[in-house]
Amino acid sequence: MKLRTKFALAILVVMVVLSVVVLGSVELFKQRTVAEEQQDLNETADLTAEQIATVVQIRKGEVATYASRERERFDQTKPFLTEFVRDSRYFAAQAVAPNGTVLDFRGDVYEPQREQAIGTDVGNRTVVKQALAGDVYVSEPERLGEPPNETYIVTVGAPVGDPQSPAGVLVGAVTIHVGDFFAATAPLETTSQSVTVARTVDGDRMVLHEPQRTFDRALTASATVRDVDWTVTVARDRTGLAERLETLALVQGVSLVLVLGSVVGLGIWDYRTNLSQTERLLDGFHALQEGRFDHELSLVAAEEWTQISDGFNEMAGGLASREQAIREREQRLGVLNRVLRHNLQNDMGVIINYAEMIREFSEPEQEEMAVEKIVSMGKGLLRHGKKARKIEDAMESAEQGPITLDVVPLVADAVAECADPYPDATVRTKLPESMPVRAISTLDYAVDNVVENAFEHSGRSDPTVDVLVQRDGDAVVITVVDDGPGIPEYEQNVFGDEDETDLEHGSGIGLWLAYWVVEKSEGELGFGDSDRGGATVTITLPAADTDAVSDATA
Repeated sequence: MKLRTKFALAILVVMVVLSVVVLGSVELFKQRTVAEEQQDLNETADLTAEQIATVVQIRKGEVATYASRERERFDQTKPFLTEFVRDSRYFAAQAVAPNGTVLDFRGDVYEPQREQAIGTDVGNRTVVKQALAGDVYVSEPERLGEPPNETYIVTVGAPVGDPQSPAGVLVGAVTIHVGDFFAATAPLETTSQSVTVARTVDGDRMVLHEPQRTFDRALTASATVRDVDWTVTVARDRTGLAERLETLALVQGVSLVLVLGSVVGLGIWDYRTNLSQTERLLDGFHALQEGRFDHELSLVAAEEWTQISDGFNEMAGGLASREQAIREREQRLGVLNRVLRHNLQNDMGVIINYAEMIREFSEPEQEEMAVEKIVSMGKGLLRHGKKARKIEDAMESAEQGPITLDVVPLVADAVAECADPYPDATVRTKLPESMPVRAISTLDYAVDNVVENAFEHSGRSDPTVDVLVQRDGDAVVITVVDDGPGIPEYEQNVFGDEDETDLEHGSGIGLWLAYWVVEKSEGELGFGDSDRGGATVTITLPAADTDAVSDATA
């Protein structure tokens, strides 16, 4: 056989082998990429459904907690319901007797509605029947109004007092909206991703959260929210992924032609070049799988590879932002759960102990002391609840971004309010007439809590507190100095840590609230020791132009 024939046969064999290898590797890569994208989408849908379920549990817990601890006040339906609506996210509430009769109806309702509802037998409603059976129950969603102004609500019923023998039922009505139940969907609504939350009731598909956009080609994943059977569907635009995969296939095909039509050296060089890019791309995907979203990819072998690396880096940045948002939300939930659970257990234990001890006291002074302690601890729990509510407000304001505020009146108001309970206190302030800063609109939450901490934790009836506002280059520094015992080092270090332990439970919600507000304002919360042995807390914020103070300070 002639050499040219052997060479032609060899070229044919090489072409077939290379064609099979290249086409097979491209198809395998396409399948793996789509599978990874689908897996990530499934995890996103599961995590979103779990976060929504957590909010549902929180709403159920609000009704259950209030109903279980307020049995003695259930007969006083007006203050009972009014206080519940005021201190919760529920816009209306009903008190239902054990026989299913509505005793009272309070909240954001018209008086004719209220009068018509009172005395009505609602014992056949599932939410009432389940509550009377001792369960905390969430109803099916109900549609109010017509598109595009329709609103969805759910009702939550809980037994009042002992679930085995309830004194009645507390039924709360709450609106389903993005800012509460579906807050977890906000980071997922992007130009390439959208979320739908729906529930099928009696064959009617109710879309509780509308997607912001639809895609001609999309990957979808669904998950069910436990307890309420809402379906969360996450759709991600597949157009960009398909184009990148098609571009990759085209590049591999061109590379194959070049290998077969060029000299061996040029063919090997081109093959190794493309293989190197593929390996780096796979290394990049592996880095993302390990959670290293700061991994940057730079592919410069061809314009298509540059587009792929740019797309990869953009995707990694998006995943990093989403991961950071999830970590922040998990940290806030962890802090709230840890601090509130710790204070609830300790303070309620003290309240119960003193309540039981009143029976044994024979002196009026002892009884008065116990009552004062119970009232004090109860007010403390209420303050914790209000601060937890402020955290949600602060996070909502953070979504709007920083604005220009005059920090001087915020500091002056905080000092005046916190010093009022301490008539013997020594308060020294050094405040300019005006000092504009860039911060989120709820900056006053941080200022109030830092100043309040200086007074409350001094441990004295005549504390000495210094408050100073001054400009330092491009920053504004608010300094609060006290003469208390200071802030322990382990509490100072806990702020900003991603991982928390059960031992780190000293930091209250107030300082956490201040830390998050300052962080979202692109500032810094600092701690130190004062010359008087107490603590020095600083809030450093970006300075703003004097003539640009926002109306939000009014």
